[in-house]
Amino acid sequence: MKTPLKTNKISIDKLYFTVVTAGHVDHGKTSLIESLTNTNPDRLIEEQLRSMTIDLGYAHYSTKVTYKNFVKDLIIGFVDVPGHDRFLRNMLCGVSCQNTALLVVAANESIKPQTIQHVKILNLLGYKNILTVITKADLVDSQTIAKVKLATENLLKENNLNSNNIIVFSIYDLTTVNNLKTALETYAQELLDNLFMSPEFNAPTAYMPIDRIFNKVGLGTIITGSLIQGFIDYTQTIYIEPGNLIAKIKSLQSFNENVSYGYTGARLALNLNLKQGKEKDIKRGSVLSNQKLESTDSLIIYLTTPPNSKYEKLKAISDLTLYHNCAERQGKCFKYKTTDKLITKIKLNENIVAFPGDRCIVKFKNDDIYGGIIISTSDFIDFKLISMQKLVSLIMKNDYQGSVLLILEQVLFMPKSNLAFFIPANLLNDTLNNLNTDDQLKIIDDVIFLTSEYENILKKLIKFIEYNTNQSTVNKASIANYLDNNVFKDIIVNTQNLVNSFINDLIAKNLIEIFYDNIRLKFSNKDLSLSDLAKQILKILHQFKCIEIKFIAKELNIESPLIKRILKDMETAGHLFIIDYDYVCLSSVIASAQTVLLMLWDKNKNITPKDFKESLNVTRKYALALLRFFDDRQITRLDDKGRKLVPNRFINFT
Repeated sequence: MKTPLKTNKISIDKLYFTVVTAGHVDHGKTSLIESLTNTNPDRLIEEQLRSMTIDLGYAHYSTKVTYKNFVKDLIIGFVDVPGHDRFLRNMLCGVSCQNTALLVVAANESIKPQTIQHVKILNLLGYKNILTVITKADLVDSQTIAKVKLATENLLKENNLNSNNIIVFSIYDLTTVNNLKTALETYAQELLDNLFMSPEFNAPTAYMPIDRIFNKVGLGTIITGSLIQGFIDYTQTIYIEPGNLIAKIKSLQSFNENVSYGYTGARLALNLNLKQGKEKDIKRGSVLSNQKLESTDSLIIYLTTPPNSKYEKLKAISDLTLYHNCAERQGKCFKYKTTDKLITKIKLNENIVAFPGDRCIVKFKNDDIYGGIIISTSDFIDFKLISMQKLVSLIMKNDYQGSVLLILEQVLFMPKSNLAFFIPANLLNDTLNNLNTDDQLKIIDDVIFLTSEYENILKKLIKFIEYNTNQSTVNKASIANYLDNNVFKDIIVNTQNLVNSFINDLIAKNLIEIFYDNIRLKFSNKDLSLSDLAKQILKILHQFKCIEIKFIAKELNIESPLIKRILKDMETAGHLFIIDYDYVCLSSVIASAQTVLLMLWDKNKNITPKDFKESLNVTRKYALALLRFFDDRQITRLDDKGRKLVPNRFINFT
């Protein structure tokens, strides 16, 4: 049955599965691959002359399998790595970009130093999928094979690796060759089941570390690598970092065949349309993606290998080499001056593209190798040690919701983009959505707040509005200025958008109101009734349409500043209006005065102080004060022809 196999992302025409070799030098890794693929992966002349793998080698074979009731081509690729200690850097490049390994142990030599080192590295890099092959079985008897098998099982168990799949093999025994092929093909299908459902496969961002860069006559620049995450379509624009390079794909191949796309797990070769000379900016360890990625030279790393005496003797600032995917970078380690030696800051000489949760290898000058998990791709937060230890524990448990809350406890709020320093990009949105649903955080215009801190900022704004209402006008601009200088002074945000959200929330909570662009606290009649002084002021105002503030102060024998503060509160509550700084009148008077304005305008198309004074029955002094009030609020407008009424500017008293 040859029907397209569809995932939720693409239609799968061919199945790709890549495995990397590991093991001691001269244990038969290259010969094993050649017996399976009829290809010698040693591509360098020196390698073939010395019969020793120096750099990475590549080979593959194709077979037919029935997968999910569909007949499919399965292409199994091999990345052959050097076994000699002198070429450890190339070995690390090969194993860092795969998730399935083929461990090779020679029956005639059993466990050797590089076997131990390679197994340790596989463990440190988080490998779970390992097939083990005991090669050169034709050189020993069955008892020796049994001993080698037991020693291999023990070594794997010591390093927390699965020891179930151990296959006895000889390149001269066709049965063992076929047995290994069957095991590989079965194993491939089991792992592909998980792959097609994984976050990596369905990630929108493609991520391919580059392991080879070369030029081919007539074609130009070609780069190769294993796609760790996402999907590459040959029509896409691709980005390479570090280097800030943008290119188009001229052709795309997987295992020497032209393809339209590549998905997670495939080996890819891309012929790029680059400007001349730009290929020099690409190096092993650069990363190709369908989106622009950020690079960094600062990392916080948790060492997964317990420190030994050599590490203890390292200086607080020590030289190191970091191996991350295909990248090899020099840098310095800044040890924390604490009892916990497992957390360290690293400053690299060159940038890399890395994500939180990535595994890496750290090698110090004393030749010790340590495994590491990247906790952060920036050190912009000055964590206390206890908080850093908690963060490490949460990230290693994949508890990213807990990680976000812990980070926000340190900084209270931050741009969403900064969380990408700590949370894998493909998990960030889901993590935040879940927390937002639980009301544990609030997201406004790409700024993330701990909910408690968001409420705290609202309280600060209430105090700011309350204090400044008695001093000057409070509006959105003054609130934005206050936030910029007192709350968001250390981060770059769109303050105006945040102000709108804060104001809307305070209005929804019935705490403030906006009156002609002026923002003021909202007091209920119940709150106002608690003030005996307010009652006395209202009693006086009911006797006059408009009155001077100093008259009220004199009548009640209270200083004018205190009277003015009370009047501000009463104005905020909507009981009265302060006119021209020196006068005050009830809201009902303003409502009546608006009615008079409308009547005069309809009658005369002009509003004179004399007509207004007589119609409202107040003195000329108070009439002029009220007219200035309406002019200030642009309800009326005075020009050389008289005073006009401005449409749709009345105060709404409903």
